[in-house]
Amino acid sequence: MIYFFKSYPRVAGAVLTRFASGEEAHRGPLIAGALAAAVLAAQPAWAQDGPAIKFQVYQGGPQILPLIAQEQKFFEANNVNVEFITVQTGPQAANALVSGSIDLAILSPLNVAPLLAEGIELSAVSGLQKVFVSLVGSKGAETGWPQSLEALRGKSIGILALGAAGHMICEEALRAAGLSSSDYTFVSTGTELGTGTALEQGAIDAGCMNPQTRIPLTTKGFPVLFNYLEPEMDEDEYPETFRPILNLSFVQLWGRSDWVNDNQDKVETLVEALAKANVWMNDPKNFQAIADTVRGSIYDIPSFEGEQFDSYIRSLIQAHRLLFTQDDGETWKDVVKSSMSLDIPDWTEWVAESAPGSEEELSVLAQEQ
Repeated sequence: MIYFFKSYPRVAGAVLTRFASGEEAHRGPLIAGALAAAVLAAQPAWAQDGPAIKFQVYQGGPQILPLIAQEQKFFEANNVNVEFITVQTGPQAANALVSGSIDLAILSPLNVAPLLAEGIELSAVSGLQKVFVSLVGSKGAETGWPQSLEALRGKSIGILALGAAGHMICEEALRAAGLSSSDYTFVSTGTELGTGTALEQGAIDAGCMNPQTRIPLTTKGFPVLFNYLEPEMDEDEYPETFRPILNLSFVQLWGRSDWVNDNQDKVETLVEALAKANVWMNDPKNFQAIADTVRGSIYDIPSFEGEQFDSYIRSLIQAHRLLFTQDDGETWKDVVKSSMSLDIPDWTEWVAESAPGSEEELSVLAQEQ
């Protein structure tokens, strides 16, 4: 595979870069070390006092809130200087964060758990996104909880990558429905698109996937077996042990603890700007402005038109969650222990004070002048 560098247009003063490949233009490769440093050195930040916060973004991700905060000038109003740097999510982003190539990375605790277990000091400065994956079945598959998932006994389930965050979260839903890991087989497809294609071609019986893959499949008649963003029952109707996962802070903004400690004011004003942008983003009257912002950005899916695109935008808005609560911290410690056999420090040791821990805290942040 040959990768080549492409420049991406400036958006509201932020610098966006992207990578593409001849095979998959929607996926970005590793950016780390000297290459990332070269990219950063080559790209000027928009004018604010002090060096820019090097903020990771990645193509195909659902985290549009930072882009909204930039486009609608919430960062500028808070005197926050941000430079967006494209780095593929997962281990690549974690490596770039530890190396200092970026200051803030969009990561799950599953990505950073091995580093935390080794004593590398990282801090979650804010929540960013809740669980947004779905399990989609073959045409004609039974729906409804828990029978839709019980029917996957003896079946194959496509997943982006074995051991990835989405894999583990989908397994939590299957476990809650009464299945054990020996009841089904996960199949790594390598890409989101690969999972959708495998399901359409009948190579797998179900797929664990993101909204951008789920939406076109459902228009073709493939049923949703379980959707974390829109559970079909009230929370208290699901098994008690599963309820903390339903609204879990799935992905957070992470920084190196030394950098976070040295830049507390910057971090706090950035989180405040995101809180204000989140309120704006959830106001229905701003829906079209959000859609217009996503069009042409790294989050755009050009093939989506009309209701498909609107459904995609609604899913992106729904996916955001800036909170990181005590329940989130305790749940993640348990999930990491059960799924990765790793003991990580107590959540109080890796969650920064800037992270809003309650709705009241978040509301106050959003109203700060």
